[in-house]
Amino acid sequence: MRLALNPDDSTWRLSVDGADHGHTLSSSKLTNEVTRLRPRWGDVLLLSSPPAAGSNQVKAAEGWLFRCCQSNRVAVNLTYGYTGVDMFSMPAYHWTAPFDNPFDLAKASFFCEGKLVGSGTNGFEKVLGQIASDRPKQVFILGSMYDTGRSFPPNASPYEKQRDQLYNVLKAAGTDFIELDPLH
Repeated sequence: MRLALNPDDSTWRLSVDGADHGHTLSSSKLTNEVTRLRPRWGDVLLLSSPPAAGSNQVKAAEGWLFRCCQSNRVAVNLTYGYTGVDMFSMPAYHWTAPFDNPFDLAKASFFCEGKLVGSGTNGFEKVLGQIASDRPKQVFILGSMYDTGRSFPPNASPYEKQRDQLYNVLKAAGTDFIELDPLH
């Protein structure tokens, strides 16, 4: 899901799986829509909302959204503060790995805009191939929530040992990589 507070500070723009550039919802309709979508572990949320912005209704919706994501182990990634980034138009890749071991590439799955690309090493290589072929200007690569009670480093990922391979593909494609830490 991609979600941004609109400049009017009272409505939200929501897009699911990159299907469109988002549709506008009030705060009450936003909570209804998110409830309908039933986010769960493995899902990721890209959120652009200035800190302490909006009306009381917006703040209440944000609070509800954070509680919903926390209880369902949905990774929340804040994009606020990244200038020149249109989070609704750039490709978003994400991965899932075991909650208690985000480094397990063999048990990881990779997605582009919510659609499964592949699993394990093969899935990671398919993501690299897609980036090399499409040559997007920028990409998000986001991870699922993992056990924050353990001593994992920030941005722990199943492709830790393949980061050089990722960086080489991104450089050759001329693609900027935006990696966000999920909120814990």
